[in-house]
Amino acid sequence: MDVYVINLESQTDRLARMRTRVPDLRRIAAVDGWKLPPEELARGLHFPNGYDLTPPEMGCTKSHRAAWSELIESGASCACVLEDDAMLSADFDRIVGRHDWLPARYDLIKIETTQKDILLDKRPIGEIDDRRLHRLRSRHLGAGGYIVSRTGAEKLLRLSESYRYPIDVLMFDHRVPEFSQLRIYQMTPALCVQPPYAGERQTDSSIEAHRARKPKRTWRYSIGRRLHDLRDLTKRPGSLSLSVPFA
Repeated sequence: MDVYVINLESQTDRLARMRTRVPDLRRIAAVDGWKLPPEELARGLHFPNGYDLTPPEMGCTKSHRAAWSELIESGASCACVLEDDAMLSADFDRIVGRHDWLPARYDLIKIETTQKDILLDKRPIGEIDDRRLHRLRSRHLGAGGYIVSRTGAEKLLRLSESYRYPIDVLMFDHRVPEFSQLRIYQMTPALCVQPPYAGERQTDSSIEAHRARKPKRTWRYSIGRRLHDLRDLTKRPGSLSLSVPFA
């Protein structure tokens, strides 16, 4: 399948590094949210916690929408979408280069991990080598690496028209209604990880830098969120809670 890499024009080093791993990648020109006109930025409605979408978050949404549109225009059945800072596993190209392991029906396959606890169906629906696919049942934020089907791309373009949430919330957060409209699987172990979740500092991410200036979550919020996930687990006896490794 084609591998799309979302990349800002100014991030030439990132693109060069990614080409060493994926020589035949298809670059998707990332949208710089700071350069969007005011009328476009005004479309960023309030996030459920009361925050406006930041310009980088708006640009990120438009960038992923461009990748989904590219897939539909290409006529292909699926594509792998990466952000240009993704760190890839040694066998990434071999696994992504095959189609025989893909489910018969899916919208998204998350191949990334944040190495935080998530909820998955216990029973895998497929596997390739030592990696398994489980239905994702909870929040697992981040849009650094995923496989999207043509049907999934069509759904996501429709669901993201209103710009109600940051793009990873729309795709991978069970608290928003859009999540239930998507058939999402998680690969474990994951094929990619972004530097902050691998213990590496990242100082050139405009999205993360802007998010860092937002109010921090309290310990009460963190405990409450974990209790919420545990309640979900008790409601789903067929689910398991785990931290997806990167390998």
